[in-house]
Amino acid sequence: MFLINRFIKIIFCLFIFTSFASGISFAKDAVGGLEDISGKVNVLRAEWKNSVKQGFLIREKDIIYVGENSKATLVFRDGSSMRLFPNTKLILKKSRDENLDHRIITYIFILEYGSFWGNYILGEQKTIIKTSSADIWINEANILVTHAKNGMGIRLSSGKVKIVNDDESILLKPGYFISGINKSGDFSNKIKKITNILQITSSDKKLTYQQIGDRRLISFSFQLEKIKSKSNINISGDVYVTASSKKFKFPKVKLNKRGYARVVAVLEPFGINENSSSQIEVKAVMEGKEFIETGMGMNVINISRK
Repeated sequence: MFLINRFIKIIFCLFIFTSFASGISFAKDAVGGLEDISGKVNVLRAEWKNSVKQGFLIREKDIIYVGENSKATLVFRDGSSMRLFPNTKLILKKSRDENLDHRIITYIFILEYGSFWGNYILGEQKTIIKTSSADIWINEANILVTHAKNGMGIRLSSGKVKIVNDDESILLKPGYFISGINKSGDFSNKIKKITNILQITSSDKKLTYQQIGDRRLISFSFQLEKIKSKSNINISGDVYVTASSKKFKFPKVKLNKRGYARVVAVLEPFGINENSSSQIEVKAVMEGKEFIETGMGMNVINISRK
């Protein structure tokens, strides 16, 4: 029996290795893959619970545990993503393929506890987040969700979401947040405006490639500030940055005590057959549920080929 169990464990470990060794390559039954992992992240699948690494593929009924001081990003086929923050338990309850006029996949998650930032792209998916406090229906949105014993919190920077508990259903508008949503009782009176924002500025707003294979370095500055007064906020913290093109490579971003950071990002070369005439959106959020009043920052870089 010992030898059989050992053999099974070896096979499972080989499966994990092949999932992340060459980056995320989606299998037919995989809904997404884990990227940008730091710290300890475990996945429970059937009777197995294992620590996973970059590129691990997530399937229906998987349970993701993000440990203390740990983080991970779940990336979907369409480019949508969920940045999972420390002390989070997320269950992929179901993925449903709906063949309407065009393919739509509905994902149903259960957030047992913890928090995440979701960057959902309009088009190929709908997402339902279920908690013991309320449910969230998402089509396209940039949203922070937190859930604990004292209720659920939501911050919406852009897009559309519907929030439903036993007594009320509302559509939350961009630029607002709610704290303390419970299973019963009205919560529309708890809606407040986002008071802070993470501003992003770049050294270049428009780039023209002179020839194939050009590699560019672009400086980005990040500053926490109050929306109304435009005054700086002196708080340090980690920043999560994502771009609409995989060509952008960012180093780790951490604000100093003045709420400021400056980094140099790399824009990798475009290939001969790649379309480099486009806009690349760079989005950044403060990492952690404590920043529920701080909205997402965004910067657009225009790319063209001469």
